[in-house]
This record gives sequence, C-alpha cells and structure tokens, in this order.
Amino acid sequence: MKKLVIITVPLLSLLVSGCMSLPTYMDQSADQNSVHDMTNGVNYRINPGFSSAALSCVAMMPLELSEDSREIIEFTQTGMENREELTELAYDHQLSPEDKQELVRRFLQGHMAAYPTRLVSRKKVDEAIRKLGGKPSDSIIAQRVGCRWLLKGNITKFSVVKMGLFSSLRVGAELQLVRANDGFIAWEGSHLASSSEGALPLSPIDLVIGIFKANRIINADEMESVTSDMARRLVHTMPLDPDNMLVAASRANQFFQVAASHLNLRTGPGTRFSVTKVLNGAEQVALLESSRDRPWYRVRTTDGFEGYVSKRYLEPLEQRNN
Repeated sequence: MKKLVIITVPLLSLLVSGCMSLPTYMDQSADQNSVHDMTNGVNYRINPGFSSAALSCVAMMPLELSEDSREIIEFTQTGMENREELTELAYDHQLSPEDKQELVRRFLQGHMAAYPTRLVSRKKVDEAIRKLGGKPSDSIIAQRVGCRWLLKGNITKFSVVKMGLFSSLRVGAELQLVRANDGFIAWEGSHLASSSEGALPLSPIDLVIGIFKANRIINADEMESVTSDMARRLVHTMPLDPDNMLVAASRANQFFQVAASHLNLRTGPGTRFSVTKVLNGAEQVALLESSRDRPWYRVRTTDGFEGYVSKRYLEPLEQRNN
C-alpha cells in the first residue's frame, strides 16, 4: 500500500524558497510580567521613570556570549569573493566567537549612529577596559570614557541549524541601557532574527537545488544581513529620539505612583465596586483612561491587574534621572 504524504501550503512555501519573517514589536513597558515572544517578537521596555532628554551619550560595552553562540561557523565559498575588501572584520572562511561579538556590536553602533545621541567608539571603550585591567565597575568605565550611559547585554543565539535540505540562521540578543553610577535601567530589549533556506525534493534536480539552497545561507553576506536586521530592530525601540514612533507609543500611557500607604484597586469607578487588589505605597501604575468630571482613573499595575483607583491618591512618577 502506498503512503499518502500531505504537505501543507505553508510548509511547502517554507521549503521551496528562503524565508525571513517580519517581526512583531511588543512593548512591555506597562506590564513587566507579560510573556515575551522569543521566536519573532522584538520585546522592549522603556522604564517609566526615564526621560529621553537625559540620554545624551551611550558607550557600548563588550557583549557576553551564551553557550548557544560559541560554536565556530564555517562558511561555504558562495559569496566569499573579495571578503577582505568588503568588511572591517578579520574573518574570511569562518566566524569565531570573537568575530560574532564584534559583528553584533558593529551593527548595533552603526544603526544607533543614525540618531542624535552621541556614541563612544567601541575602540575607546575596549581600550579603557584593557588599561583598567581586571573587572572594573561600570561607574569607573563610564568615568574613563566620559559617558554615564552603557549599552550592555549578551548574544543569546548566533548559530546555523541544519535539518536535511533545510537550513536556518539565527541571531539574537538581550540588551540593556544602564546608567553606570546607580544601575538604573532606562531600556531593555530582546530579539531573535532568523533567515531560512531550503527546497522540497520532488525530483533528482530538486534534490541538487535543495542542497544548494540549504548551503547558500552559510555565507558572510547572509550572516551580516541577519545580524543587521536583529540590531536595527532593537535599536528602533531604544529611546534615542523622542520622535521615534515606538518610543512615543510607549509613552502614550502616563505613569503614576501611589501616594498613600495603601490604595484599593476596584472593578469600577466608585467605592460601591469590589476590591480586586490593594496597592502599596509608592507602587507604580500606568494610566489607561481618565475623565475630567470623574475622580477615578482606570489603571494597570506592573503585574498586569487592571481596575480603578481614586486619583487623589496618585501622583506623577518622579523623573529622577535628569
């Protein structure tokens, strides 16, 4: 008896041609405990206590490498011609862990350069760390390079996954913009960018084409393309420019803190509605809805609860980072 093999259209399209999916931007600012989309989402959070005018410069620290990012990647010859003329990095036929670190940093700084925030060169940061020796504190490094804001983080994924005639290149990072003197996190974000290639072997010729397509992704041009996409998408969510649409959307909600020792969060705008949670003094909430003729705000807490509170017991969140 012959077996019937059914291939769905999405799977067929994935195997027949290359694929680089579009990302979904996910603002975590009002809900720190929301689930992150690690496959295609660009997850970011702007601290409600941060003022965009305060970020005058950024120094990019060396990035850590996860275990999933340390494997050396061997390139195919495809697209490798004249690589020494096309890149400032030293790699030619393989990508070492050190190459990966510098490649991600280079594209991050390149995309950040489009914004008005002053950037400290990677060379100056690395030289300062080398001269200080050991493991200098963030505050000492910041003093040495003359910039109090540091971009820190780790490369969570930088690898090629091969499954038969299908290959996928994945590059991901988790980053933070940190104020060096006190560890205040102004922004944090994570994203995993990917690109895939392959073909469905319907004939011997298709088999050859499939092998070619699966191997085509393992080249320097594709590595740089995916790395650039990952860096560009994360930089797009950073508070480097107040006119950035994503930053403006994140600030659409006003943030307040509780100005009483305890405050009831209710299901409706009035004391006749039941209490769902008791908020503690100085607890932060995001304003979702207000009315001039009503003394109640609809708010969302940092752990995701929504409800109504009396606005007389709220005060605007202090902008402490100016």
